[in-house]
Amino acid sequence: MSKAKHTPGPWSTARNRGNTGIHANAYQIGSVIGQDAQAQADAALIAVAPELLSLLVEAASMIRANIHPIQSGTSAAGLLEDIDATITKATGGTR
Repeated sequence: MSKAKHTPGPWSTARNRGNTGIHANAYQIGSVIGQDAQAQADAALIAVAPELLSLLVEAASMIRANIHPIQSGTSAAGLLEDIDATITKATGGTR
């Protein structure tokens, strides 16, 4: 995978001025409007995105290493295609 273009993690969340902020280091990089349970859950999901992407890349590598070329068309191969498509979407097509 090429070098990430997103702000490096870890990201965190914090309530501020009626919103739930998403922070990387000392900087706010985004926010979700509101401080209710749904806004906090949305912000938490966004904040864990760098970790999820990293784990997805690692999982794809492990699956790829264990699939024999003859196994194309299997559920593992299909899962790998879905993972690769999701990684490409998350990285803006830089995979």
